[in-house]
Amino acid sequence: DLSAVLHTNICASLRRVEQRTEEAYKHAVKAIEANPRYAKAFFRRGVLHYDAGRWEQSFEDFRRAAELEPNLQGLDVWLKRGRHAAREGKSRKNHYRELGLLCDCEQDEVKKKYRQLARECHPDKVRDASMAERTAAEARFKAVNEAHEILGSAATRRTYDFGKNEERDHIHWSSFPQQRRAPFPRGRSAPGANYRGGFRGGFGDNADYSDDEFFFS
Repeated sequence: DLSAVLHTNICASLRRVEQRTEEAYKHAVKAIEANPRYAKAFFRRGVLHYDAGRWEQSFEDFRRAAELEPNLQGLDVWLKRGRHAAREGKSRKNHYRELGLLCDCEQDEVKKKYRQLARECHPDKVRDASMAERTAAEARFKAVNEAHEILGSAATRRTYDFGKNEERDHIHWSSFPQQRRAPFPRGRSAPGANYRGGFRGGFGDNADYSDDEFFFS
């Protein structure tokens, strides 16, 4: 169904743009409504659930995508990520969201974002504010530091994402794609038409989400 493919493409592109994740989610839902058997739509909605910290819903969507298309490229990695997060449950903290990052960001983006937030959220900036504002600032600063402690190291980041058994599963952060949130490039005819995200060359021979193979098949 062309409509399902189009909505999935738009969803993938909007996810990379700050403050537009709700729009991305609406397009994922529309894609599923247009074609309830379109595995890639469930995959994209699962990613958005994961970004938002809805761990169980995320894992369910990944499982549904696997049922519909068992050989969907790269899905096995997200299944591992979703399964681990769902097992940890509601107590699991969303460190990526705390830093305003996507979970498939580059490692150097973690440090860059942390430095920015550490300056912006430092309690000294609200020294003359009310007690409530100072308390909130201190809590925010603590959360940012905690997120950086986990995500700032590739080793602890892998464990956070996949659990302690990730080494056995041969998942390596050095192979992650280079994605950044960014505005749509000028001159695009349609959102998602030239999107090159995913896991190119990342997790084995079946980890290449190119436009033709992932979005338009």
